[in-house]
Amino acid sequence: MIRRLVLATILTLSGSAQADTGYDLLRRCERGEDKDNIIGLLDSARCSAFLEGVWSGAISAGTIMHSGYVFCGSATQVGQMVLIYKDWAKRNPQYLGRSDSEAALAAFASAYPCRSR
Repeated sequence: MIRRLVLATILTLSGSAQADTGYDLLRRCERGEDKDNIIGLLDSARCSAFLEGVWSGAISAGTIMHSGYVFCGSATQVGQMVLIYKDWAKRNPQYLGRSDSEAALAAFASAYPCRSR
């Protein structure tokens, strides 16, 4: 079991050396639904961690740069971020060829648009 876990981890991490698209992220998030599969568990963690990183990074960048925010969401649970992304991706397949981070930001901006003052 440990050997399979190590192999799965290596295979998962080796895939991250290439640029992932929004479609790759969607597939990873969907594979994460299979909790009986070790790869599914790793994909679930990778999907959640990536989306949380994009969310936190965008908020931090907006705060530090005083340049405004890409989206205006309040504190959101990671599970909600995954649901928001999967829903957006299924409604907007034409944008899934873009980078995974661009797709994630577009999903968050769609769910939490900033209101003009």
